[in-house]
Amino acid sequence: MKKIYHGPTPSTGFFGQLRFLYVFACNQIKNIFSANLLLAIKRLEYLRVEDCSSLKEIVGGENEDEVSGDHSCLLPQLKTLELFKLDSLTSFYKGDIPISCPFEEIYVGGCRNLKKFPLAPQTASHLQTFEAETYWFDALEWTDQSHQAIFQPFFEKIQNPFGQIPTNFQSSS
Repeated sequence: MKKIYHGPTPSTGFFGQLRFLYVFACNQIKNIFSANLLLAIKRLEYLRVEDCSSLKEIVGGENEDEVSGDHSCLLPQLKTLELFKLDSLTSFYKGDIPISCPFEEIYVGGCRNLKKFPLAPQTASHLQTFEAETYWFDALEWTDQSHQAIFQPFFEKIQNPFGQIPTNFQSSS
């Protein structure tokens, strides 16, 4: 699979109802969402991306201009983000504008080339857990160094990044 969706901005039909997305072993995919697709996905709460060897960014497109300048509402209901074994992942999206999603849980493991993870400070108000490998968290290039101090209290060394599918994902339809 090379793309989750290709075409004009989709209606809110199927994509408008999407709450959970697990992308696994899609080795030809370069990005998960185009800017067009994001316009339709407003209810996504859980995103897990794992073992996609060619994935460069979570949000991207053919043109760098595709991703709008306002990233504050890219995924307005995304609570859980899990990124595992993504060796080619270099960014969440092109640019340094901080992401402001209502994250409650963030898990990152095996993403050694992901150097920037631009979280907005207000994201910390919802955050409960930020698990990652210690070396990765310590090496992150923050837009503002004070942001690392904001997220440090939530940081925990990841325990089992490549384990089973979380229970909340299994029980959803």
